[in-house]
Amino acid sequence: MTGFTKDDLRTLAGGKSYDRGVDYVDAVDDLQVDSGKIFAIVYGTEPYEVELTVGRRGLDGVCDCPWGQEGNFCKHCVAVGLVYLSRREHGEAVPDRFDLRSYLTPLDSQELVALLMELAEGDRNIRRRLEARAVTDPVTDAQDLRERIDRMLRVHRHVDWDDSWDYADTIGGIADELEQLSIP
Repeated sequence: MTGFTKDDLRTLAGGKSYDRGVDYVDAVDDLQVDSGKIFAIVYGTEPYEVELTVGRRGLDGVCDCPWGQEGNFCKHCVAVGLVYLSRREHGEAVPDRFDLRSYLTPLDSQELVALLMELAEGDRNIRRRLEARAVTDPVTDAQDLRERIDRMLRVHRHVDWDDSWDYADTIGGIADELEQLSIP
C-alpha cells in the first residue's frame, strides 16, 4: 500500500505545513498500518495521534492537534506520510497495527465487563456512550428523548480547550447512538 507521493502530501498540506512537517520527521513514533490506514504518534508540543487513510479518493489525514481538528492536513500528517514513504522506499517493513479484536474475542463476559467498567470510570465520554446504549426503555415521545439527551450532555463545570475535544467526541458518540434508535 503506497497510494500517495510527496507531491500529494505537499498538495494536501500546502507549502508551509509541508515544510514544517519535514522538520517533524524525527518526531514520528509507533508507525503502524492496518487496512489502508497508517497510524502514528508525532511528538510536538504534545503527543499527537495521526491517522492517514489511503482510499479510492486518494489520501486523507486526521490529527488531534488544534490545526488538524479544524480539518486541515497538518504538519504532523505530513511527517507521518514522509516517514511511511521513506520506509517503503528503503524496503523497511512497517508493522501491522495490533489486532485488538483478536485479543478481545476470546475474553469471557466477566473480563469484558471489568475492562469496560475500568474504561468507563476513567473516561467520562466512554461512560456517556455506554449509558446511551444502556437505555432500554423505549422512547415515548420527542420530549422524553430530549430530556435523556439533556442529561447525558449536562456539564457541571467549565469546559476548557483541551476538554472541548472530548466533549465534542461525546456529542458525536451520542449522535451515532441516536442514529441507531428507531422511534415509532
